[in-house]
Amino acid sequence: MLLAVGIGGRFLGSDVSSDASHSAAGGIAATIVIEHPFGQGLGMGLTGVDKGVPGAFVAENQFLDVGLQVGVVGIVLFVAIYLGIIRRLGRAVRRSDDPDVQLTGNAVRNAFIGLLVPCFLLQPLAEAPVAWVIFVAAGAALGVAERAQAVEPVRDLSRIR
Repeated sequence: MLLAVGIGGRFLGSDVSSDASHSAAGGIAATIVIEHPFGQGLGMGLTGVDKGVPGAFVAENQFLDVGLQVGVVGIVLFVAIYLGIIRRLGRAVRRSDDPDVQLTGNAVRNAFIGLLVPCFLLQPLAEAPVAWVIFVAAGAALGVAERAQAVEPVRDLSRIR
C-alpha cells in the first residue's frame, strides 16, 4: 500500500532529491543567517514560502527559521524564552504540593521538551494549532501553579471550641 501511494520511496531510498534538499536546507539557512545577522524580515521563512513571498526560504529547522526572519538576536531570545518556560514549569512543579498542579505542569513541560526534536527537523511552531496550544497550555499551567501557591491553606475550624 505504501509503495502504491509513493510514500514507500522515502523508506527505500529512491527519493534522493527530496532527501538531499532537506539535508541541504539547514546549511543554506545557516549561511543566510550569517550573511544577514539582523534577519531578512518577518515572513521570509516558512510562512513566506507558503504565501509565495520572493526570497523566502524553508529552513527545515525552527531555530534557523526564526533567524532567517529576525536574526541572531531573535534566535537567542527565542531559545531563552523557550528554555525559560521549560525551567519555570519545572520550578512550579517542584514548589507545588498539589498533585493536579504537578501533573499539569509536568505534562506541559514534557510537551515543550518533546517539541525540541521536531524544532530541529522542521518548523512545528509555524503551525498555529501547535504554537497556540503549547504556549496557552504553558501560560495556563503556570497560572494555576501560581494561584495554588497564593491560596492560603484553609484552617479546620471544627476543632476550635
